[in-house]
Amino acid sequence: MRFIGKKICAGALALALSVSLLPGAALAAESLDNFQKVNTYTAGTFTDVAADSWYAGSVKDAYELDLVKGSSATTFSPTQNITIGSALALSCRLHSIYHTGKADFQQGEPWYQVYVDYAISNDIIASDEFTDYNANATRRQFAGILAKSLPSDALKVINQIEPGDIPDVDIGSSYGALIYFLYGAGILTGSDKYGTFQPETPIDRASVATIVSRMALPGQRKQLTLEEKEPEPTPGTPTLTPGQLSSLKNDIDKAGEAIAGGQRSAKIVEDSSMPNLVGPTSTLLIMTNGVTAVGFLDLARDVLKNVDAIPISYDGYTSLQELIKVTRDDLWNECSGHQNKINKYTWSLYFDQGCASMDKAERRIAAIQEIIATLG
Repeated sequence: MRFIGKKICAGALALALSVSLLPGAALAAESLDNFQKVNTYTAGTFTDVAADSWYAGSVKDAYELDLVKGSSATTFSPTQNITIGSALALSCRLHSIYHTGKADFQQGEPWYQVYVDYAISNDIIASDEFTDYNANATRRQFAGILAKSLPSDALKVINQIEPGDIPDVDIGSSYGALIYFLYGAGILTGSDKYGTFQPETPIDRASVATIVSRMALPGQRKQLTLEEKEPEPTPGTPTLTPGQLSSLKNDIDKAGEAIAGGQRSAKIVEDSSMPNLVGPTSTLLIMTNGVTAVGFLDLARDVLKNVDAIPISYDGYTSLQELIKVTRDDLWNECSGHQNKINKYTWSLYFDQGCASMDKAERRIAAIQEIIATLG
């Protein structure tokens, strides 16, 4: 595999030396020093990247190195997911700059074909590895693609990560060894103190900027020691009366209906040939449905207020009460208070945020519904 380096035979070494001695021969040195600032980033370059956000510094670094660009002249869209094609473009830029000092790619039709061809030629991907380059990249796929953009001597091991240390990634699974390699190099750190990676979820542009910056700039890489995660309890039998169980199911189902309404509003914008016309109203409906779902989740929390913790195992959460609270709080933070800010100029910013919150809430509420179904 590419990331574990190459052995150069004596004949190849002699040939390389002879070429380097030819008149006019100028071979760019393979080095991380090839990553140089070519763009200027100042506060406010992207109106949707707050200066105090956790990803602001990484967006600045990646933009200045010309590794990422904005989604428009003034926005970055940090919560927007990226596609397989975009992940390949980033990997190819990293690879080309490291090896040649530049990244001159002429896009054609489709736009990603030049990157696909380069990635195959340079062993970043296999020719049959992906079939849909417009599909959203999972965190697992993104890590697998990015890991092969630089050689192993550019990704020094600074963390001792042993097989089994990452709680939701088997080292023998697809791209598993590459994910462990990037944890060892301080490129990936996980989403909690245990190093939970969430490999099957999509990856957003804020996370992408952070990972790409660490690839190019060793000073940004993170040393970490993962804590061992205690075995999660399996669901038990709660002390719920039939009336409580019925109320809980009804409240969660109503919250799910509100989220579904938000998703329908998002679909209207995505399918519209005139998104600027329908966008403001649909975005308002997304946010309103989010707040409506919060109300039903509050009712569900009231049902469980005096009930012992109901043990579960879902995405790092160990009780049903905790999962409902996190779902409620995230929706409130992401949807409440925005309705009076949405207009024809700001709707796209809140639309991206609303879509991300709807997707996350939809997955969580589906999990809550499945858990409730086992309690009856």
